[in-house]
Amino acid sequence: MTLLPLSFVATTTLVAGWESITDIFWPLAQKPETAVQGYINTFLTATIMVAAVIILADSIRRWFGLGKRPESIVTLAEAESVL
Repeated sequence: MTLLPLSFVATTTLVAGWESITDIFWPLAQKPETAVQGYINTFLTATIMVAAVIILADSIRRWFGLGKRPESIVTLAEAESVL
């Protein structure tokens, strides 16, 4: 039952990222004395959010079997018999 923790972590990560950008980092970027810090924090937070969405999308794709599956798994005994 990992869907509930996954939903919680994904939701809190994305919501916290969005709120950090809009409430903290973007206003920092508008002030000349903290503009560089605001832009860097905005970029890094957005990058983490995009990475989280990519990981979620790939996980969903694998759960539903939409990805390419390996041909077969070779055991150690099978590999030694070939040699």
